[in-house]
Amino acid sequence: MVVPKYPQPIVGGLEQQAHELSKALVARGHSVSALSYAHHPSNERLEVRDGVTIHRIGSPATTPVTAIAAAASLTKAIYGLRRTTDVVHIHVPSWFGAFALKFARTLRKPCLFKLSNVAELGIPGLRKSMEGRIRLSILSRSDGIVAMTSESLRELESIRYPAEKTLFRPNGISITSPSERDLRKKADRTVRVVFLGRLSWEKRLPDLLAAWSLIGSLSCPAVLQIVGDGPDRSQLESLSRELGLQGSVQFLGHVPNVEDVLGKSDIFVLPSHIEGNSNAVLEAMRSSLPIVASRISGTCLQVGAEGAQLLFDVGDVVRLSELLRVLIGDPALRAEAGVAMRRRVERKFSMTHVAADYERAYLALMARSSETLGAIGSTEEEQFDTTALKREHRH
Repeated sequence: MVVPKYPQPIVGGLEQQAHELSKALVARGHSVSALSYAHHPSNERLEVRDGVTIHRIGSPATTPVTAIAAAASLTKAIYGLRRTTDVVHIHVPSWFGAFALKFARTLRKPCLFKLSNVAELGIPGLRKSMEGRIRLSILSRSDGIVAMTSESLRELESIRYPAEKTLFRPNGISITSPSERDLRKKADRTVRVVFLGRLSWEKRLPDLLAAWSLIGSLSCPAVLQIVGDGPDRSQLESLSRELGLQGSVQFLGHVPNVEDVLGKSDIFVLPSHIEGNSNAVLEAMRSSLPIVASRISGTCLQVGAEGAQLLFDVGDVVRLSELLRVLIGDPALRAEAGVAMRRRVERKFSMTHVAADYERAYLALMARSSETLGAIGSTEEEQFDTTALKREHRH
């Protein structure tokens, strides 16, 4: 696994997915190593965590000199692992990943690259600069590429990457037993609406605050909890004050136990205009929460037909407000939608199933049969979902 900021600490959904997949592969009897920078003061150069052996090569490159040093260290690390490595799996379209791919191919190691995001954070964004185009040129030489949404598939089509070498595999999550709701929440009757994620531009949190300001009076008390941190936090807190929302909007920052927060929540909301596959959505589905989210390809695939009625067009503040108002006032509807999300995540996004598909993909790469990747993980239901999303996009 090649991940510039391999956990711990977990810095984002991409890193979390890489570690969850690695753990699942270890549980299936495979040997998994990870290559990363030492991106946090607590990081050790060599560490075993959850059965994954993590090799860290030094601090992230910030200057030409440190970039050269990092490239040399990465080369040395890959060469040292050559006898015990069958497949190199690259999770980020960074220079770290591009250089790892280039050197791994000189050692004749099959490489799988995961297209981790879309739009400005995916291939179109890379193509806007010379540096991005160079990285994309290197990474597109992967033996296989992972696409997580129909939008990812279209982006790969735009660079003429072979469909038969594309593994369509959305993100997954470890399925735990449903946790009981905190009984204290029942006593105060407060409905908790929660956003979970990075506080940055692509999440469109000003839309959420604007929608919250439109809800008006309700039959029961409600609070909007914004969980996470990021560059836009101070700006969002200021906007919340300007809209007079101090009493009903809480900025909780980073929380150590996301499951605990979700277990005490009633509704999950995500107004983003760019998402690959949101880990936060999967976590909310696992916690049996109804999902109110913008209608973008990754989220459409996650919630499916069961959750389509709670989606809204990106930027439609009025519709977002209406959906929240209806759910806040209807506990039976919340419960019904939450149960549907829990069943869907168990059926379609269990990390056990995801790891099995990756295992098949790795074996195909080892057998030099990358042209068979397109047939892995494409159940009839997934094909239906993808076809429907493509039809919607064209419309």
